[in-house]
Amino acid sequence: MKKLFTKLFILAASAAALTSCNSKNDYDNSDYEKEIARIDSTNKAQAPKLKDYAAANFENPKLDTASGIWFDVISEPADDTYSYVSGSGSLTSPAVKAKYVGKLMNGTTFDSSTDGSDFTITAGQGGLIAAWKFAFYPKSIKYNGQTYPVGGITANGLKKGSKIQFIAPSTLCYDNRSNDKIPANSPLFFEIEVMTIQ
Repeated sequence: MKKLFTKLFILAASAAALTSCNSKNDYDNSDYEKEIARIDSTNKAQAPKLKDYAAANFENPKLDTASGIWFDVISEPADDTYSYVSGSGSLTSPAVKAKYVGKLMNGTTFDSSTDGSDFTITAGQGGLIAAWKFAFYPKSIKYNGQTYPVGGITANGLKKGSKIQFIAPSTLCYDNRSNDKIPANSPLFFEIEVMTIQ
């Protein structure tokens, strides 16, 4: 059971970064070490910018030191009944409807949903960017009297009625990939309001 939860997000984020950077999934140890060094270097270079952004834009900024994400919980959940642990003790993959906005650090909006969009938050690879998984999942879960670390940035995770804003390093977003709206190596700001979760 502990293997399922321990450092789940750190491993998922690292694996996602590794697989997104090379079509061959057969890294030797030196490639892995180079990739981890690149990620660490990027995170260290971006850390002061993220701190300054949070100080200037968040009312009550908090740093999750494990992920490097700065966040501010704007509203607590109106409905705290959702559980991130299933009856069998595994981590759930909640289906959510959420309003959100995503911005570059210069304030340019690259994506938004004012009416709410449907997502599935999966603990493993695939689906949403790692930063959203860190935002949604709790720091830890309890099962059969034991506490298991999960790796989220808040104590209880996001639930119906939660509203959060956060800025994440590029390595937990789109990393060194780019598209017509997001340049490579861009830290990203998000504000998310959870409408439903099940």
